[in-house]
Amino acid sequence: MLNEQELDRYSRHIKLEGFGEKSQLVLKDSSVLVIGAGGLGSPCLIYLASSGVGNIGIIDFDTVSLSNLQRQTIHGERNIGRLKVDSSLEFLKQLNSDITINTYNGSIVEEKYHNLIEKYDIIALCVDDLATRYVVNELCLKYKKIHVSAAVVGYSGWLTTFNPNIANSPCYECLQPKVEVNIIKKAADIGVFAPLVGILGTWQAAEVIKELLHLGSSSVGILKTISILDGKVVDIKLSKRANCLCCS
Repeated sequence: MLNEQELDRYSRHIKLEGFGEKSQLVLKDSSVLVIGAGGLGSPCLIYLASSGVGNIGIIDFDTVSLSNLQRQTIHGERNIGRLKVDSSLEFLKQLNSDITINTYNGSIVEEKYHNLIEKYDIIALCVDDLATRYVVNELCLKYKKIHVSAAVVGYSGWLTTFNPNIANSPCYECLQPKVEVNIIKKAADIGVFAPLVGILGTWQAAEVIKELLHLGSSSVGILKTISILDGKVVDIKLSKRANCLCCS
């Protein structure tokens, strides 16, 4: 049961048709690992915490720099030089002191952190590093974990959900076969439009919550692309690659 304070805090959720107190309790008992506390991770973490996800894990190896503040809204000027996991923890505990937040100062590509994937119900992948994306994809396949992934470069971005528990569902490597890292354009090289990062990170939080609650339609097998300059959102159907070296 939700206590009186929780009923008040989450009252706008509880009043939603198809949501109610039951769904809020599911969120309270759920756990989400957010990989990356940067541009995408900031809004994703904020909305997972404010929505009442009871156990949130944050893994990031980086420190806050001035150039981060254009889009990484969970950090402020006074946090420059601090670990992002520490800055994020401070912000989120002020936002919602009732939830549990676990921080891990490191990278998910380090073998000692691989078992984190197994410990959480669902994964939000909020980094733009290809090597990390491939490792997370392999670990989510190994542990049968759903992960919601997004990316933003310039004025464009995409989002999708990978679910290895669904037959013939594509994995990340079906979408992006392994290539040389320097072939892919990075936000650090060509820039990134800050509000679009906020949109995609918030959208990730929404998709995570939808998956936890089996709410609405899933983005599994659908690549949602957005071009912010013309406001177009296009759904592209994804298929499992027969020769995928990772999931076939």
